[in-house]
Amino acid sequence: MLQIDLQPTGAAGTYDGRLAISDISVYQAPVMAEILSGLSIVGMLEQMAGEGIKFAEVDADFRLDPEQLVLRSSSAVGASMGLSLGGYYALSSQQLNMQGVFSPLYIINAVGQILTRKGEGLFGMTFTVKGTTAAPSVSVNPLTLLAPGPLREIFRSRPPQAGQ
Repeated sequence: MLQIDLQPTGAAGTYDGRLAISDISVYQAPVMAEILSGLSIVGMLEQMAGEGIKFAEVDADFRLDPEQLVLRSSSAVGASMGLSLGGYYALSSQQLNMQGVFSPLYIINAVGQILTRKGEGLFGMTFTVKGTTAAPSVSVNPLTLLAPGPLREIFRSRPPQAGQ
C-alpha cells in the first residue's frame, strides 16, 4: 500500500506532506543501503536469497516547495533493520544533506523503541549522507552503537536545513 497526502501551505507551490508505505522490498538499493543491510544478519540473509531489503512500514513527514524537499522525519522498519532519517534534498542542484540512525536486527532491537524515535531501536548507529545524489558521501559513527537510544540524543543535532 502506498499513500501520499499533500496539503497546500498557502505559499505558491509549497505543500506539507505525509507518506505511508507498507510491505515493501527494496531492490538494487544505493550503496549505502547495501552496506547498512550487510551489517544486519537478517539483512544479509535477505540479500543472499535475492529478496531485497524488506520493510514492513515506511513513514515520512515532509515539506515540498519549488526549491527543495525537507524531510522533517521519516522511518522505515523491518525485521532486519530500522532506519530514521531527516534533512533536505535541493531539487535543482540534486544536493542532499541527511542524517539518521540505523538499528540492526530491528525485530530484537525494537524493544527500546519506547525510549527512542520510530525506526530506531535501543542500539543504533548514527549516519550522515551529504553531497549529490550522483556521488553521495556516507559517514557512519559506529561508536554511537554503544550509546543506548536516549543517550544517542546527546550526539545528535537537529536535521539539516537547506543552506547548512
